[in-house]
Amino acid sequence: MLEGPAMWPTNHLLRAFVPRWDQPAEPAVRTRIGCLQAVVCLALNAALAAAKFALGWVINSIALMADGGNNLADTLANVVVLVGFKTAGKAADPRHPHGHGRMEAVTTVILTTLLVVVGLELFVESAKRLVAPQEVEPNWLVVGAVVLSAGVKEWMARFSRHLGRLIGSTALEADAWNYRCDVAASLLVAVAVAAAALHAHWLDSVFGIGVSVMIMWGGLRLLRSSASYLIGESPGEAVLREVEAAARSVPGVVATHDIEVHDYGAHKDVSLHIEIEGGATAGRAHEIADAVEAAVGARLNVVPVVHVDPCDSVPYVPPEEAVQAVIEEGLRGSGEVAGFHGVTVASTPAGEGRVHFHVVVNAEMDLARAHQLSHELSARIAERLPGYKVTIHMEPSEKRPAAASGATGSP
Repeated sequence: MLEGPAMWPTNHLLRAFVPRWDQPAEPAVRTRIGCLQAVVCLALNAALAAAKFALGWVINSIALMADGGNNLADTLANVVVLVGFKTAGKAADPRHPHGHGRMEAVTTVILTTLLVVVGLELFVESAKRLVAPQEVEPNWLVVGAVVLSAGVKEWMARFSRHLGRLIGSTALEADAWNYRCDVAASLLVAVAVAAAALHAHWLDSVFGIGVSVMIMWGGLRLLRSSASYLIGESPGEAVLREVEAAARSVPGVVATHDIEVHDYGAHKDVSLHIEIEGGATAGRAHEIADAVEAAVGARLNVVPVVHVDPCDSVPYVPPEEAVQAVIEEGLRGSGEVAGFHGVTVASTPAGEGRVHFHVVVNAEMDLARAHQLSHELSARIAERLPGYKVTIHMEPSEKRPAAASGATGSP
């Protein structure tokens, strides 16, 4: 729920015209919210333009009619926003396999360029009037009209800013800045009329220069941000940390590197490299990669692609059940072994694998033979577990070993 002054109409509009509006990350919902802003502001700008043209014609006020022309220009900007969101919401096609989401940034560039041009024109005109002041006839009806218009424009600015922040849209934030500049321009007209009553005509030009600088500064700031996005700027450390945290949450991932995020508006692609324990099988690597893609996709609502690299400094530690199966296979056929138990699998800080277990033999076995058998069995098991040092503890048993087939493990 949006909060703040004059936000109750916004909440009602969202509920009435945008199904699932509380899920702004969904591409379809995001497009509907952007179109809602464009349509509402287009209607209000058209109404303001018509009212100012009519009132300006009745009272013969060129200033009020000029302000109406500004509102008419704003309706064209609303059409640009509407077309931009409609285009950005289109599905991917063969020519645009990643969708059309960056069209929204193109819309922002258009709007901010218009803002800079308007600010520059206002600056030049204000500077001319500062050099050659012009008298402004006091007309309090004009003041009332522009103050009322400023109130409407302020609501439109807050409406656009809140929706822009809700869906993370620079285009709506640029439109909000445009309306905030309109508020300043409308109040400038009111100040100029009030100053005329005090015969301080120079105030009109001074305030005009100040407002024009504010308009150009805001436009250039948003233009720079949108241009950087279109060029392909980094998503920021916070997003990269989120990707890394999601990947590292998957068991078996030792490290990540070369994380790249390609932002296409509502659609984002993520590619990253993960490092897993050295010696892992291709099947195990595939399982880990699938788990990482699922974790990253769920946390950031993106489409991830994972490349797996082996980490030689950290050997693969297989489950103890798998090691027991390898040991059982290695001991099979040895008539001197009664069984085994106590299997432990670990790796040292230096990255060396360790396997340790107990082998049960006849208590009457000669010590030299027991020592020799321990080495033979260790070598046999180590061949099946490359990269691991195998240590066997020979344990005596009162029972004589069974035949060769009896050398099976009893964990």
